Amino acid sequence: MRNIIASFILVLVPLLNAAAAEIVATEVCTGCDVNQIKQNAHNYSYPQLAKMQLGDQILYHSLDLNTYTTTSVRLTVHEMPFLQTTKKIFMQEVVATTPALTQRMQNLKAAVAEATDASNSITIPASLISHPWEWVNCAYCENDVNDFLKSRTNMNQALYNIEEIAKAIGLLKSNLPNTYQIAMENGGFVRIKLSVDANGKLYIKIWQVVDKNNNTVPLMAVGLAGMRIKVDGDAALINYWINAFSLGVYDIPRGTVTITDCKSLPSCGKPGTSKDD
Repeated sequence: MRNIIASFILVLVPLLNAAAAEIVATEVCTGCDVNQIKQNAHNYSYPQLAKMQLGDQILYHSLDLNTYTTTSVRLTVHEMPFLQTTKKIFMQEVVATTPALTQRMQNLKAAVAEATDASNSITIPASLISHPWEWVNCAYCENDVNDFLKSRTNMNQALYNIEEIAKAIGLLKSNLPNTYQIAMENGGFVRIKLSVDANGKLYIKIWQVVDKNNNTVPLMAVGLAGMRIKVDGDAALINYWINAFSLGVYDIPRGTVTITDCKSLPSCGKPGTSKDD
C-alpha cells in the first residue's frame, strides 16, 4: 500500500550558471513505482514553476522506508512554443541518488535493526507497569515507558542513531518505518511506534497494548462497557483496574466474559448477571 508523506526540505543551491538555482526536495513514498514517483515529483514541482527561471532545477528524492531505497528525479525548467508565445515546462529524468543520501538510508536501516534487536531483549518490569489493564486511562504509563526504554543503553543508542539520521535526511513530522514490540513481565506486550517532531526530536508513541489472553486493551476507558474479553485466572486483576470506571467482569477461572457496568452486578467484579452463556 502506497504511503505518501509531504515534502520536508527545501534548499537553494547555486549552479554553475549564476542565473540558475537548484531546489532539493525529499518526500517519502513507500511502495511507489517509478511512474508514481515521477508523478509525485511533478505534483511537488509544478506549483513552483511560475517563479522559476529557465535552467533552474529541482532535485527530487523519493524515499521508500520499507526497502530503505531512494529514487531521484531531476526536473529542469525549459521553454516550448505555445500558440504565439512560449511557456515554461519541466523536463524530467531519473538520476542517480547522491552517495551521501544512499549511505544515510543504509545507516537508517542498520539503526532500525539495532532498535528491533534491543526491543526484543527488553521486558517492561511489573514494578513499572504491573498489568496490561493498568494502561486504561493511564496518564503516566506512556511517559514511564518512554523513560524506561531510553534508560536501556542499547535501545537508547539505537534511538539516538535513528533520530540523528532522520534529522539529516529530513524526516520531520513523519512516521518512521518500523514498529517495535516490548514484552511485559506479567504477560502481554506493548507495541510502540517511533515518530520525529518538527524539531527533529524522536519520541515513542504507544499504539497497542495486548494482555496475555490476546485481548487488545483499550488505552481509553470510553467504550469499555460491552467488550467481550477472555480471562484465564486474571479476572480479579482486570477488575482491580477497571473498577475505577464503575465497570467489572464476572470473576470466573477461565472463559469469555463481558465488561459490564457495575450496576448490573451485586458489586463490582463479583459473581453476578454478567456471566456469558
